[in-house]
Amino acid sequence: MLIINTITHDRGWSPIQHMVAIAGELFDWEVVAAEPRGFSKTTKGLSVQKLMMNAYGVAKFTLAFSNAVDRDPNNHPTREYLTGRWVDALGSGSTVAGVAPRGPNTDGLLLTGATLELGSVRPSEGLRVVAAALKQWTPDIAAANYQMALRRLDWRWRFEALAEVYGIRSAPLTLELQLLEERIAGLAATQILS
Repeated sequence: MLIINTITHDRGWSPIQHMVAIAGELFDWEVVAAEPRGFSKTTKGLSVQKLMMNAYGVAKFTLAFSNAVDRDPNNHPTREYLTGRWVDALGSGSTVAGVAPRGPNTDGLLLTGATLELGSVRPSEGLRVVAAALKQWTPDIAAANYQMALRRLDWRWRFEALAEVYGIRSAPLTLELQLLEERIAGLAATQILS
């Protein structure tokens, strides 16, 4: 399954929407085009997030593009960053296919293999890269992406860094980090055994 979050832009179709339009024609794929704004007509807040996280969790690939190549007036015009789509998809085990953001805000956050660089926003080129990658996909990739997200993207690490800078001690944060470390160690042990 390929999950495509089709948030619309005022300026017309995004590269993701172009890929949705031709994905079914080029390949025999199950494509889920999720429009959170459409969901919000009947579902609110956390329910929308839960729907999206469930979709990301069953997707092998999620399409997302850096704001440097997918311009939108709501995004920063020059600084590249990981959006919620990137973090949520990786945290659910999905590989993000697209053009990854580059720069000091993102360098070191993404593990090699967690993203599939398409190198272009052109649908025919990008979808062919995804089709080739689908043939190589295994569940171990999803497990590695999930584990990487816990190690690098979980917000508790950011809170720890802030607490260190300001000299703050937090018993709840210490406990949360201990539980997070245990979860990561448990996942690593499971991967070694399998």
